[in-house]
Amino acid sequence: MVSSIADIININSRSILFWKKDVDAIRLIGLCIHFLLSIPRPPNNFMNISDSEDLVAREVTRLICLLLISKIKESFAFPPSEQESLYARLAEFFTQYIEILGGKYIELKIWALVTFALLRYHDGKDAYVQEMKREMLAINKPTPSEFIEIAKDIIWVDALMSPFSEDLAADMI
Repeated sequence: MVSSIADIININSRSILFWKKDVDAIRLIGLCIHFLLSIPRPPNNFMNISDSEDLVAREVTRLICLLLISKIKESFAFPPSEQESLYARLAEFFTQYIEILGGKYIELKIWALVTFALLRYHDGKDAYVQEMKREMLAINKPTPSEFIEIAKDIIWVDALMSPFSEDLAADMI
């Protein structure tokens, strides 16, 4: 759902009129917000469960998508009242669990790190840049641009993420 929204925004975002269509914006993101908020949260003791990596992947995806949708809402001039709490929840979740993601979820981890760093570029990206440097070495991607391309292939909103992607790549050197 979020990927489809990103595609629509990537096609239309250069039009000033696109960002002024309140009713269309609600139709575009409303169902997705409902879906993301309906995804079950991991149980309190989920690290003791055998599929804990799957639960971490699901929660990281849910939180990053909620943050992305919040930034899209802000671009449509809707109040993004949930952004600071999402930043805090994501930062806490990343600190505790991001190391668990790997193997089958390595590309998801890269997308989450890149997306979070870009959406928080001016205040709070540094810890994620260090983690991206470690992952870049671990997966043998020789350039930051190749690393960022992995994120672009998953979900990428040009209007929100491209303005800082070259700067982020430079930070990763």
